[in-house]
Amino acid sequence: MKKFGQQHPAIITSFIKGDQEAFRFVFNFFYKKLYGFVYKITKSGYSTQEIIQEVFIKLWSIRASIEMSESFDAFLYTITRNLTYNFLRDASKKESLKKELWEAIKMEQYHTENIFQSAVFTTSNDSNRMTYLLMEKLSFYKQNARKK
Repeated sequence: MKKFGQQHPAIITSFIKGDQEAFRFVFNFFYKKLYGFVYKITKSGYSTQEIIQEVFIKLWSIRASIEMSESFDAFLYTITRNLTYNFLRDASKKESLKKELWEAIKMEQYHTENIFQSAVFTTSNDSNRMTYLLMEKLSFYKQNARKK
């Protein structure tokens, strides 16, 4: 599979020259990919957005020094990785950021456990238990409907 720079050399050239439309194209192409990459490390949506913003600010500020012979994808992911690790190092020194990251990690773990438990439950053959839970939910909805 071709890398971005191989698929879109004209856009990279325009971006290096300062074309804002080319920058917008690069941003739109990479935003979700970089967001996922950073989020896997930070487990925090807010922190991830901050880091991604810094990545694109840095990319724009150093665009004139980008070499076309290098892999643009690798270059961009290296910047992203380095800024993410810098952020985490700084966060470890700041108590408020440390708490935010810890809470995000705990929430991620909680959601993962809930998904796993749901998957285990839905794959079990305990139809009586499932019927009971469905009836319980149906009762809850009926009670709430009557109150309205």
